[in-house]
Amino acid sequence: MDMKNTLFWLVLCALSLSACSTKELFTQSYRERISGSARLNIEKIQYYNDRDIRLVYVSKIADETISGGKVEFKDGYYIYTIEIKRGTPCIGKASSMNSRSLKVYFEQDNYLMFRNFRGDPHYQLAGERRDGVFQVKYEGKWFTTEEGGGARLLFVKNRTFEREEQRRRAKGLKVE
Repeated sequence: MDMKNTLFWLVLCALSLSACSTKELFTQSYRERISGSARLNIEKIQYYNDRDIRLVYVSKIADETISGGKVEFKDGYYIYTIEIKRGTPCIGKASSMNSRSLKVYFEQDNYLMFRNFRGDPHYQLAGERRDGVFQVKYEGKWFTTEEGGGARLLFVKNRTFEREEQRRRAKGLKVE
């Protein structure tokens, strides 16, 4: 095969694979559909964040409980920065808080809470406004979100999800 044929087949394969699944904004109606399904499981779906998220924690003392990220010492403070790039794959686990919350794990033991707020159908990064800034709980600490405060959750909507619907087969009737 020459180079043009090889390129053609590579492009064709890439297009066919991308047609199999699409990323969509995760909504409460999708969650309810998944929860009511026998074949779908909220924890077996691949999720992604729709934008960069940068978390910053500032402390006067070194904090060994923070497991990683960038650390710099500036003006007498330790500044811990964790970056989660747009499109980072993550998994979701149902929250015991309520049916509109989802724990989203970007790392093994650390999650960010995403929530469906009334009036907006999408799941967004959940946190609190503290001292005039938006903060989220991560690794048991309150981190300031320098970027990505309005991050929304995407999920992979594949053909299995599309075919998941209520079906029954009519057995038919015979004349007696």
